[in-house]
Amino acid sequence: MYQEPELLRPREEGMLIMRARGFTIAEISREYGLGPDRTRQVIKAACKALGATEPIHALAIALTVGLFTVDDLSGESDSLGEMKIPQHVREAMSGVSRGSHP
Repeated sequence: MYQEPELLRPREEGMLIMRARGFTIAEISREYGLGPDRTRQVIKAACKALGATEPIHALAIALTVGLFTVDDLSGESDSLGEMKIPQHVREAMSGVSRGSHP
């Protein structure tokens, strides 16, 4: 059975999602038990794997190709770094129609 290759390793994906949620490098480092330099290297590797030049670019690519969803980035159950996404932005990103626009 064919299985699509992973673009990101689980650690790269997790760190990129945490970064999108607003976690600092220090907070991500503590979560993964790594030093800040190693954390930056992992995030940089995630960017490279996606052909991005910086984390925000990597996130845009990941959302576009479906690696992440808006719900993945919302951080609803996180006590730190919760990312608030306005409902109209969620709808636009998920392709849900809000009805007529002015």
